[in-house]
Amino acid sequence: MAAESPTVAVTRTGTDIDSLPKAMTEARDAGAAITLGIEAPLWLPMPDDVHRLSTGRPNERDRSCFAPAGGYVAMLGLQQLVFVLRRLPAAWSFTLDSTSWQETRESVLLWEAFVSGSAHATDGDHVRDAATAAVGFIEWLRGKREPTPVAPDPDVPILSLAAVALSWTGRPTSLEQPTLVVRPDQPFEGPLA
Repeated sequence: MAAESPTVAVTRTGTDIDSLPKAMTEARDAGAAITLGIEAPLWLPMPDDVHRLSTGRPNERDRSCFAPAGGYVAMLGLQQLVFVLRRLPAAWSFTLDSTSWQETRESVLLWEAFVSGSAHATDGDHVRDAATAAVGFIEWLRGKREPTPVAPDPDVPILSLAAVALSWTGRPTSLEQPTLVVRPDQPFEGPLA
């Protein structure tokens, strides 16, 4: 049985990545379940068929992980994820498995925030895009949103960039474990704290 959904309160926003590990630690110390959504592709298909090379993930539509923007943000996201992970306590456990995380919420869940197209803030506000992703995740968690159809093809192995980041920071995990992908349809319109 899944754990009860937590009460959600946005307490602060910001653009300083260096303050994120401290905020996560404070929230965990206060008893909160922790997740970290990264706005970048966190897993890539690794096909054996030469004709499927450079082909994006299923159901990405016009925002392929191999398009110039997708490749750019994948590498930037990997670097930023490693930056954050290196600043979190070594004793923390992490998971890429959203199904098992829902049962206990003891580990930190890493997931992909796929904020693109009409969901992007029209003024380029990254904080608003982060709020869009967070609301999308909460809707998924509360059963108000179906998981995105961006999911691995069962016949094609994947390489998890999230697992690469975890392994690089001394937290080995399966390199073939995909992350949950949350793809909101519209931008967050509410006020930001």
